Amino acid sequence: MPELPALRLFDSYEARREGHEHEAITFAREAAEGFARLRFPLFEAQAHEAAGEVDAAIALYRRCGAVYDVRRLERARGLDSKLSAREREIARMAADGRSNVEIAQALSITHKTVEKHLGSAYHKLDITSRAQLDAYVKSGDPR
Repeated sequence: MPELPALRLFDSYEARREGHEHEAITFAREAAEGFARLRFPLFEAQAHEAAGEVDAAIALYRRCGAVYDVRRLERARGLDSKLSAREREIARMAADGRSNVEIAQALSITHKTVEKHLGSAYHKLDITSRAQLDAYVKSGDPR
C-alpha cells in the first residue's frame, strides 16, 4: 500500500517547512523504508533525498535513469563543499523564502547570527543577493 510511505514523505516535507529538521529526517527515512519494501525506487530516492541521504538518492536515481536528478544532486554538492553545515542550513532556508527573523526563530538563534552566516555564505559563493542564493541552491549556478 503506497499511501503510507507517501504520507510519511509528505509529513517530512511539512516538518521541514515548519523547521523541525529532526522529525523531517525521521519521517523521510520511514518513507524510504516503505518505498523500498514496495519496490518503488524513484519514490525511495526522493525519500532518501529528503532525509539528506544524497549518496543513496543518487544511486537510485542513476539506477532508474533519472539523469536530471543525478545531475541536480551532484551540482548541489558544490554548495555542501563550500559552506559550513550551519551556513548551508541557513542558505537553504533563505532560498525557501524565509526571512532572517523566521530563520532565527526556527533555529533558536538571533537574527544577527543569521545575517552573519548569510554574509559568510554570500562571500564564499561570490554572490550578492537572495535571488542569486536561490538560483545557486536550486541549480548550483547563481547566474
